[in-house]
Amino acid sequence: MSSEDRNRKVEVAIVGGGVCGLTCAVALQKAGVSVQLFEAAAAFGEIGAGIGIGPNAVRVLRALGVLDEVLQKCSPGELRPRGFIYHTGVGEHRAVYKTTAEGPEEEGIGMHRAVFLDALVGVVDRSACHFNKRLVSISDSPTNPNRTLLHFLDGTTHEADVVLGADGIKSSVRKFILGGKDDRTAFSNTVAYRGLIPYPKLKAAGFKTELTSSPACFVGPSKHFIVFPIKNDTIINVVAFAARYDIPVGSANLPEGTPWVEEVSKDELKQVYQGWGPDIVAILECMPENPSKWSIHVVHPPLESYTAGRVAVLGDAAHGMLPHLGAGAGQGLEDAYLLSRLLSHPETHIANIEAILQVYSQIRKPRAQAVWELSQLAGRTYDGNGPHREEWDSVGADLDGLFHSVWRHDLDAEFEAALALLRDRGAFSADASPAAFLDALIGEIDPASCHFHKRCVSVAESPSNPKRVLLSFLDGTTHETDVVLGADGIKSSVRKFLVGEGDNRVAFSNTVAYRGLIPYADLKAAGFKINLADHPTCFMGPNKHFIVFPINDTKTINVVAFSARYDIPIGAANLPEGAPWVEIVTRDELKKVYEGWGPDVSTLLDCMPEKPSKWSIHVLYPPLESYTKGRVALLGDAAHGMLPHMGAGAGQGLEDAYMLARLLSHPDTNVENIEAVLQVYSEVRLPRAQMVWDGSVFAGRVYDGTGPHSQDWEKIGEDLSPEKLYKPVWRHDFEAEFAGVVSTLRERGAFTA
Repeated sequence: MSSEDRNRKVEVAIVGGGVCGLTCAVALQKAGVSVQLFEAAAAFGEIGAGIGIGPNAVRVLRALGVLDEVLQKCSPGELRPRGFIYHTGVGEHRAVYKTTAEGPEEEGIGMHRAVFLDALVGVVDRSACHFNKRLVSISDSPTNPNRTLLHFLDGTTHEADVVLGADGIKSSVRKFILGGKDDRTAFSNTVAYRGLIPYPKLKAAGFKTELTSSPACFVGPSKHFIVFPIKNDTIINVVAFAARYDIPVGSANLPEGTPWVEEVSKDELKQVYQGWGPDIVAILECMPENPSKWSIHVVHPPLESYTAGRVAVLGDAAHGMLPHLGAGAGQGLEDAYLLSRLLSHPETHIANIEAILQVYSQIRKPRAQAVWELSQLAGRTYDGNGPHREEWDSVGADLDGLFHSVWRHDLDAEFEAALALLRDRGAFSADASPAAFLDALIGEIDPASCHFHKRCVSVAESPSNPKRVLLSFLDGTTHETDVVLGADGIKSSVRKFLVGEGDNRVAFSNTVAYRGLIPYADLKAAGFKINLADHPTCFMGPNKHFIVFPINDTKTINVVAFSARYDIPIGAANLPEGAPWVEIVTRDELKKVYEGWGPDVSTLLDCMPEKPSKWSIHVLYPPLESYTKGRVALLGDAAHGMLPHMGAGAGQGLEDAYMLARLLSHPDTNVENIEAVLQVYSEVRLPRAQMVWDGSVFAGRVYDGTGPHSQDWEKIGEDLSPEKLYKPVWRHDFEAEFAGVVSTLRERGAFTA
C-alpha cells in the first residue's frame, strides 16, 4: 500500500441520527475522523419519553467530552446515584428489595430522550448531517472495490470507506450484514404503555411512594411498572409493562404492517392493571387520556457478527434488547465509544478497516449479548417468572448484581483488549507499544492467576484480620491477601491508599509528545537523508526535540516529537479535570509547532500520519515520601512516573519488580516480617529511582536548549556525558543492591543474622 493510501483520511458514513448515531458522529468528529451522517427523517428527533443513562454510559459521555453539554440541558442535579426500589404492585406496595448505587462511579441520569438528543445536536457539526435520506440498499463501489456505496430512497448515493449502521431496531444496514434474507426482528411478547405525569398532580391524587431518592419498580404477575422522575423531579416518567411468557420470543410476530406504536385509551390501561394497589390506581387516573402503547421488538436470534466487510452495526441495530435494565442506550454508547477509539487510532488506515471492524464485533458482541440476556432475566423476575417466581420477598436474590454487572464495565480494558487482538493479528504494529514485550511475559505466566475486568476502587485492612489487606473492585468483588503490590501506572488507585484520596501526586509535566509511525521506505523516498538503521536519532532545538528510531526489523520508523514549556513549574498548570491525556490531532498542528526546522524534520512531518496522537505527559510530583504503607507497596510508574527522555521509566519498574521478587521469595520472609521487608525495599529503591527521575528531567532540558550550555549545541556533549548521565542508569548493580537490602533486614532483626 502506498504512503498516499496509508495517510488518506478514512471516510465514515453513519446511517441513523438517533442517540447512538449522533454519539458516534460526535466522537469521531472530535477525534478528527471524516464522517457524514444520514438521517431518514426531515430533522433530528426522538420518539419515546424518558431515557436512562447508566453509570457506564455516563463514563462514555465524560470520556467523549459531552457530559457537561448533556447536564446543561437538564440539570447538574440529575447526575446522581440511581438505585431502584422494588415494591409489590398488588396490595400495600411493600418494599421488597433495593438495588444500591454507590458513590460517583455509579451516578446515572434520568432525562427525556428529546432533551438528550438536543444536547448532542448542539455539539455535532451540522454541515456533515443529511436529512430525508432513507437507506434502501448497500453495495460495493463500482469504481473502487475497497469502498462502499449507499443508495437512498431519493435516488442519491454516497460512497465511503466505512459504513456504520445506527439505524435502530428496523435497521436497513442490518439486512446487508445478514445478506438481505432475514432482519432478525422479533416481537418480544411484551407491550409497554408510556406516559408523563406532573409530579404535583400525582401526589395530589394520593400517590404515596417516594420517587425522588430512587426510581421505583412495582412488580406483579406478568406485569410491572417503572416510575422515575425527570426534569429536576417535576415530571414522572411512567412505563407500564405487560408480557406473555407462554409464547417463545419471535414465534408470534405481529402481522405485517401492524404499527409498533399506537395510541390507546386510558381505559385499556386500567383494565390491564385491574386489581392493583392504590398507588398504581393513582398513576392510572393521572395518565394521559391517550397513552402510547409500544409493542416491544428485539433482535432475536442474536447476530453471528456485527460486521460484514467494511460495514458494521451498533446500538439497537446490532442488539436491540428489552428495556428492563435501562441498558439499551448504554450499550449503544459503549459501541460508539469503542468504534470511535478504534477508527481514530493512529494505526487505522484504509487497508486494515475490515480487521478493525471484525475485532469490534468480537469484543462487543459477547458483552452486549450478556446484557441482552440479563435484561430478559430482569423482566421475568419483575413479572414473577424468575427463579423465585412470585415469592416477592425473594426477588432480591434473583436481581442481586444484575445492574452492577452492566454499570461497572471497564471501557478502557475493553479497548486495550481490542488493541491486543489487532496487534496479535498484524493489523496494528506489535512494536508500536509494550504489547510485544507483554506477549513474551504472558507466555511465562500461569493464566489461572490472572483476573480481568478488575478495576481497583479501594484498598483497606481486612475487617476480619488486621494483618491482611482487602482489595475492592469496581465490579463489586473483593480479594484478601497478605501483600498488595500496586503496579497500576501513573493513575494508580493503590497509591491513593498511601497518600490519601485528596493527593495522588500526579502532575502535568508541561511537555507534550506527538507520536506516529512511518514506513522507512516511504521516508527515504521522500528525501530523508540521515541513516536510521544503526542508531536512534535525536533532533534538538529550542524547547523541542525529535526522537526517531527504527522498529519492526527496520521497516518502520517510530517518531516521538516533544514540545515543552520551561517557564512554568511542573504541576503548576495541570489539565482541567476530565481532559484527555491522549488525543488525536492534525498533522497541520504538528507542522505548525515545528515550523522553521531543517529539511529532514520537514520530511518527517510530511510523512507523519494525517492524525498523529498527542500525549500530555504526566509525572509523579512531588516525589513520594515512601513507596510503602503497611503491607502495601508501589512499583513502576505508580511509584515514580517520570519523563521519558532517557528511556528509563520501564527499566526502573523492572528493577523494582526484581527487588520485590527476590525479597518476597527469600527464605526468611514470612507473614510477620512483611512490613519490615517492604519498608527496606522503599528505602533502597526510592533514592535510586528519584536519581533517574531527576536525570530524565535534566536530559529533556539539555535536548531543548535549556540545560547548562543552553543552545550552545556544540557543547551539549558535556551536559550529556555518558559517564555522568546514562551509565549510572545502565550499569546499576542489582546484586549489590539486593545484598544491601538483606544486610539491612538482618541488622534490624527481620532476617536471621
